[in-house]
Amino acid sequence: MDFPTVAYNSSPLPDTLPPTQDWGRAAAIARVKAALLRAAQDTLDAEGYTQVVAPLLTSISGACGDPATLISVDVRGRQTYLRQTSQLHLEPLMRRLGKVYSISRSFRAERHADERHLTEFTLIEAECEGSTLPDMISLMERLVWRMLRHAAEFAKPHLAELCGGRAATTVPRLPFARMTYDEAIIALQKAGHFIEWGEDLQNAHELALTRMAAGPLFVTHYPAELRFFTMKNSRTDPRLVECCDLLLPGVGEVMGASETETDPDLLERKLVSSRSLRQILDLGGTAGDYAWYIAMHRQSTTQQAGFGMGFERLVRYVCALDTVADA
Repeated sequence: MDFPTVAYNSSPLPDTLPPTQDWGRAAAIARVKAALLRAAQDTLDAEGYTQVVAPLLTSISGACGDPATLISVDVRGRQTYLRQTSQLHLEPLMRRLGKVYSISRSFRAERHADERHLTEFTLIEAECEGSTLPDMISLMERLVWRMLRHAAEFAKPHLAELCGGRAATTVPRLPFARMTYDEAIIALQKAGHFIEWGEDLQNAHELALTRMAAGPLFVTHYPAELRFFTMKNSRTDPRLVECCDLLLPGVGEVMGASETETDPDLLERKLVSSRSLRQILDLGGTAGDYAWYIAMHRQSTTQQAGFGMGFERLVRYVCALDTVADA
């Protein structure tokens, strides 16, 4: 598979710090990040989740990843990839531990540099046995609310320095607004946006929807063609999958969640016809790369759901930053 390779900078560290770097501002952001991470761990621990450390090198990607952005690393002649998501490591452990989460680094060879994407970032992920999409939405809501409240309390002077008392430091009320993908498309069309059913939401659409909601917003039940093959098809409308994105004002999508398909035969058919597999085949891979995953579900399948959070996007929201690069 012909993926981008990692270029390492072997030059020595500079004798002095870059003069253009605002290290006071960077320190304030670091304090806020520490408060947010502490709240994330405390919340998930209190919810009964076990924190695990996933391997940095992997062979394939999962629902939070994009095969086209995998970064290749040669290890003694064997081609591996920098991890994009811990999902495929968490799921087998979930079968023994019930609830698991990880806070780890994700690496992606992004096609375009912009204010929302990084080559390396922090990814908070969880998988829960017996959980449904409404359960996961409720967990995500509690998690984000507690993270924001903890930062507002324990990093207050640093937030004041960064935000100047702007609304980004305000902890939003619960519950967050909810809207289906169908409802989102209709709302956007009525607002003058040119988008058709079946198209993915762009950042401009996400920002428009959060303005309509006047705060955080869950958008649920996207078309199956837009999501990874492991996501569970709605049993009432097979065109859709049991998934959601959490959108925050000024930033857009920060978290995503889904139920996992429990029918191994349907799971295999979805793999064969998926856009993800077509990407993998185009890059030299095979459907056999996921054979172990299908076999695991044939041996033992269970109702489950999980989420992934791009942590720097939440930091950008909390600190009112112009770009995730500052986070």
